[in-house]
Amino acid sequence: MSRLTDAIANYLHDSNKEIVHDSGNWYTAQQVHQDVQRLCSTMAASGVKQGERILVEYPNSYSFLITYLAILSYGAIAVPVNPSMPVAERQGFIERSNVRVGFMTVQKWNLLFGIPDHDDAAHAAVKLNTVFVSNADSERPHTVFTNNNGRWESSIVRSSENENLTIPVPDEDDVGVLLFTSGTTGAPKAVGLKHRHLFAAAQNVASAHELSSADTSYCVLPLFHINAQVVVLLSTCLSRGRLVLAEKFSAREFWPTIETHNISWVSVVPTIITILLNTPGPQTAPQGLRFVRSASAQLSVLHGRRFEQLFGIPVVQSYGMTEAASQICVNPLQQDKRKLGSVGLPVGVELQIVDDRGVPLAPQQTGNILIRGENVIDGYEETSNLNDFVDGWFNTGDVGYMDTEGYVFLTGRKKEIINRAGEKISPYEVEDVIRRHFDVSDAAVVGLPDALYGERVVAFAVLKDRLVPQDKVIEEIFELCRRTIAAFKCPSEIRIVDALPIGATGKVQRQALKTGAIHSHHEAQAFQM
Repeated sequence: MSRLTDAIANYLHDSNKEIVHDSGNWYTAQQVHQDVQRLCSTMAASGVKQGERILVEYPNSYSFLITYLAILSYGAIAVPVNPSMPVAERQGFIERSNVRVGFMTVQKWNLLFGIPDHDDAAHAAVKLNTVFVSNADSERPHTVFTNNNGRWESSIVRSSENENLTIPVPDEDDVGVLLFTSGTTGAPKAVGLKHRHLFAAAQNVASAHELSSADTSYCVLPLFHINAQVVVLLSTCLSRGRLVLAEKFSAREFWPTIETHNISWVSVVPTIITILLNTPGPQTAPQGLRFVRSASAQLSVLHGRRFEQLFGIPVVQSYGMTEAASQICVNPLQQDKRKLGSVGLPVGVELQIVDDRGVPLAPQQTGNILIRGENVIDGYEETSNLNDFVDGWFNTGDVGYMDTEGYVFLTGRKKEIINRAGEKISPYEVEDVIRRHFDVSDAAVVGLPDALYGERVVAFAVLKDRLVPQDKVIEEIFELCRRTIAAFKCPSEIRIVDALPIGATGKVQRQALKTGAIHSHHEAQAFQM
């Protein structure tokens, strides 16, 4: 039996308590419970099996919430995807995740499958067997499409006919969510989070933030990421609080929403804090707001201090990752115990700093960060690469140190992954796209410091022929990236260079690109996007 789904079921038995707000409407616990059960029955009637991987392609919405909770309750595996992901990239995602069932909006269905002779849509039709389609603001799907040898057949969902079907019961060791994270080689790693991982992580969050049924959280981060799923949604379920959903962050709506719904806490990324600092806001934050939680990227000490001084609200910096089902470290709520610049204390996990030989280091010494705990996975899905897991410890790939009081400070990453506002970007993926351009012979991508996003994506391209019009090639590369990969992965700047700095082993020396240590005869011309 899953403690997570038991806790969710108990939470939803609060009958008439309003627990979820979306698009101007409050939904009671009883409504959420009924809609979750209807979805479970619909999946059962459609032949969805326990343990089946299910694509969830909704924006932040009530539809996402009940679909996510229904999949967990049913004992299937939620595979959330960015609903704005380009079609070409989406097809690769479907192949990697090996999904055969999906939930999506009518608009997405029409985009993917409503276009005659659409090659990408035809390819998707081969991969998916069953698709549940609804409006984003609908409480349940109204149409089920079934793939019959590449031809889609539709039927109308009639929930009342399905309510007596037997619903599977998930177990603690069943995988509940499948997410992907890029590794140092650029190959996506599949992270299968079991029910026990999700429960432990949500419990850690609720405990650290002293959450209770009196709290109302505000979800402005995308629900296809681990932060919003566990830190916001599941911790709210376990603490029996209330949740206000936003389709996406809006600086204009942020403070009015907090005031209107008496929000007590919100999880954001440093980029949002920076935007709020540069956007007209209230003289002081609404009285009911207890704290703002910052995660997913390193928070500037200056910005954290300015935010606290300007709005009089604590900024609680934290540290987490998908492999730990979100939270690893977090600062205490008490003002005299928070340390700006630190990601806080380990909560519910063991953490140690070791050298490259695995020997534990003393306080203040910088080394590799290893973790283990009930919320930490012990291996990736569908991969034989277990180098990150040794003797029960997971090597995060992050570098940092611990002070004498046990507070953790991050100093960098060993990985070459670019961190843009909490979005992790593999340079290899972007390079592969750029190399598709006919006039490009080679390319390298790095992350350079950015005041707003933490890092920005910068590409260096070598042309086959120096005589081709560089302006035209650069604009074509930008357009190629826009068509092929998500917007946040696209370079903000492209530099044409004579050659890339190559080391003795044949690898591109990315640090040389970052520091500008390219030989003087390598002329570079930069164009801003």
